[in-house]
This record gives sequence, structure tokens and C-alpha cells, in this order.
Amino acid sequence: MRNKEDLYLRNLLMEEMVDELQEQRNQLRQDAKRNIQKIQAENKRTYDRKRKKAPRYRKGDLVAIQRTQFDGFKKFKGPKFLGPYKIIERLPSQIQTVLSVSSETLDKLAEIADKVADVALPAAVYSATSAPELNTSAEIQELAKQIEELKFQISRMSRSRNKPFFRRKSSSRSRNRNRTTNHEAICFYHKRYRANARNCVPPCDFLHRQSRDRPSSQSEN
Repeated sequence: MRNKEDLYLRNLLMEEMVDELQEQRNQLRQDAKRNIQKIQAENKRTYDRKRKKAPRYRKGDLVAIQRTQFDGFKKFKGPKFLGPYKIIERLPSQIQTVLSVSSETLDKLAEIADKVADVALPAAVYSATSAPELNTSAEIQELAKQIEELKFQISRMSRSRNKPFFRRKSSSRSRNRNRTTNHEAICFYHKRYRANARNCVPPCDFLHRQSRDRPSSQSEN
């Protein structure tokens, strides 16, 4: 009997210990979750603060960009911030070659970049202005070629359109002539003035008919 009571108490104690350990585990999980959320929120605030606050550069950092990038300099005046080395990477290749072997300060590098730009960039400007002229001349030649092709097509279409018209007109004239010769063998003058006509347009059968009708009239007399 006593052994049964001891076993029951032991089991009850074990269940209480398991429940207590489970509560401690849940509490530790909740604490860890709150700590993670707190760290994430702090990191986000730090990131937002760094993103909104513009980094301060030295005076000569943007001078090289302003002198060497022309219209491209406008791209770097927005909310996109670049460090000094990133700015050097955006410079033309000939200026990067000169600055890469120098160990001067940023102010000195900006002055060097300006001097190199004064010498190297006019050639680039000349090549940039001469290229469109070549493209323009090529475009003009292409347009002239297209115009010639259009002229040829228009002339061919006009010829093909006019040929059937003349054929129909000539065929209608021939039919009118045949009808005139078959049904009207008397010319205009003899048809109107009869025997008093002074002109005659061949082919006209009026005189032949008149000479053929005279013998019959004389025989009747």
C-alpha cells in the first residue's frame, strides 16, 4: 500500500516538473521573439536615419563630376548619394587613369580632374558633333533612294492604268466605224443635202445608189 502511494506521489511530482519546464520554455520563446522584434525595429530606424541624412563630402568631390560629365551631372544631384570613390568611377576613362596613380587628397584630385578635362574633353566634343553629320548624310541618301523608287512605281502604275483606257477607246471607235459603214453608207453632206450636196466624204454610196436608180426610172417612162 505504501509503495503505491509513493509511486503516485512520484508521478504527480514529475507531472508538475514537466508543466513548470514547459512554462519556462514558452516564456523564453516569447522573450526571444520580443528581443528579435526590438532589434529589427532598431535596425530599421537606423537604416531610415542613414538613408534620409545626406553624407557630407568635401568641396572638391563634385567639382570633377560637374566639369567632366556635362548634362550627366544632373543625375547626381538627386536623392542618390555617392561616395568619393564612386564619383571617381563615374568619370571618363582617361581621367580615371590619371587619378588612379595619384595619392593626393580629394581637393587635389578634383583640380587634377578639371585640368585633364580641359585637355581631353574638346576632342570628345568634336567627335560627338561630327558623328551626327555622317548619320544625317546617310539618312539623306537613303531618303533620295526611296524617293526614286516611289517615282518609278508611280510611273509604272500610271502606264498600266492608261493602256486599257486607250484600248477600250479605240475598240469603241472601231465599232462605231463598222456600224457607220454597215448601216449608214451615206455621208453627212449627201444625207442632209441629198443631190444638192457640194461635198462628199468617202466612203459614201449615195452616187452609186442614184446611178442605180436612174435606169429603172427611165424604163418606166
